[in-house]
Amino acid sequence: SWSGPNGFAKSTANAVVTPISANSAGTYTLTVSSNGCSLSASNVLNVIATPVVTLSSDASVCQGQGAKLNFFLTAPSPINYTFSITPGTPQQITLNPGLTSITVFPSVNTTYGGVFAEYPGSCSFNMSGTTNIQVVPAPVLTYSVLGENVFCYNEPNNAVVQFQINPPSATNITYSVNGVIQPILANVNNGNTINYTPQNDGLNSFRVENATLIDGSCPLTVSGNPLKIYKLIEPVVNVYAPSLEVCDNDSLTLYFAVLASEKLG
Repeated sequence: SWSGPNGFAKSTANAVVTPISANSAGTYTLTVSSNGCSLSASNVLNVIATPVVTLSSDASVCQGQGAKLNFFLTAPSPINYTFSITPGTPQQITLNPGLTSITVFPSVNTTYGGVFAEYPGSCSFNMSGTTNIQVVPAPVLTYSVLGENVFCYNEPNNAVVQFQINPPSATNITYSVNGVIQPILANVNNGNTINYTPQNDGLNSFRVENATLIDGSCPLTVSGNPLKIYKLIEPVVNVYAPSLEVCDNDSLTLYFAVLASEKLG
């Protein structure tokens, strides 16, 4: 007869231990009795437990940035671990007991999931568990002039500059005019406008130098070229003649020169 751990008992010559679990580990003893005599033999069964791999929680990452993927292994020794990448191709890494971290750079929303694990040269196991990484699109700021961008020196000359932020989010904006940094525009939202009065005669080059989201989330990309806003200078007309003394019945040719703003372009 057979006896063993967890109440195991069989009266057959050959005994099958099934299903194997952690409670199956221990000493199994076979006792043979005949004509008042008995003989016993024992063997020890070691059960290699299924490794437990805990994946990190679902997370979000800004487009173009890396995300840390954590694997926590509960097992007595290292394992070879294969995980799926959807969309993508499965990968294999070696996990040591405890925490192992890798950095991934998904370009789209991606699911990472356990597939297979093995102790080198020993048991193998099917694995489960998933982590979802959501990729947040990088916000983009564009800006443009609504309406006129050329103003006469003696007329109201407020240029209307509009900001577009996609996806919409409150933003702090630093801009310059002809390379000179201007006061920060705070809490600018998608579609907001400002009135800009050209301070310089001729070309005023309006450029967004930097923009940051107030919520401190993903880095914001500024798209577009500097805006060209012109303030025409007051023209100066000079009239002159070769001589201001002429004879009666003669003719006089008058010449004039105009000093105006620079050529627009």
